[in-house]
Amino acid sequence: MMSLFILEKNQMLKKFMHIQIFYVLGLNIFVLHSLTNGLKRRMENLFLENQIFHHNYLI
Repeated sequence: MMSLFILEKNQMLKKFMHIQIFYVLGLNIFVLHSLTNGLKRRMENLFLENQIFHHNYLI
């Protein structure tokens, strides 16, 4: 009876660890995605500002 309980407990722990791993991976992917989106927007804004500057002052 005790060994069955230990076996069941180990399986539950493994499932929980898998859930934790997937949660952390999902969180990392979400953070990376938002960071890259933020950087992309910032670069686009800088590029647009640069274009406006060139248009206003160099032409």
